[in-house]
Amino acid sequence: MKYNYIIGGMLAYILLALYTGLIVHIIIKVIKCSGVPGCETIVLHSGLIYVLTTVSGLVSALVVSRMTITTPGSDPSVFRQLGNNQPLIVNFIVWCYLVIWTFTGLGALVVGVIIFPDICKSLSDIGTTWLGLAVAAGYAYFNIDTK
Repeated sequence: MKYNYIIGGMLAYILLALYTGLIVHIIIKVIKCSGVPGCETIVLHSGLIYVLTTVSGLVSALVVSRMTITTPGSDPSVFRQLGNNQPLIVNFIVWCYLVIWTFTGLGALVVGVIIFPDICKSLSDIGTTWLGLAVAAGYAYFNIDTK
């Protein structure tokens, strides 16, 4: 296996950990705020918003791009040249990435849009953006044509 795949995979997981950590942190702040009388909104500092939106875009772009090149019904392709003959550990790592991305985005959607839509605008925006990207990934993976 080439080192560029290993380094790329490590970088992808570092970005995913940063994305998940930030969203979980914000979700906890929102839930705590909802239980405190007088806490109506949470304003995040600009640096956190910048990092969150940038990393969110990178992580989601990776998911959508991988789903686009994957044959519907097969495991998501990482090493396109291997086709469906990827090592089992690679498939496991890819599925873990997708599951973490899915549950993190779903958490942002449920907490930030459905349950507490007015407490943190940034979490609400991340949740709605994730929903759109999840739909795009689904369309790409299942090769759905809207024509």
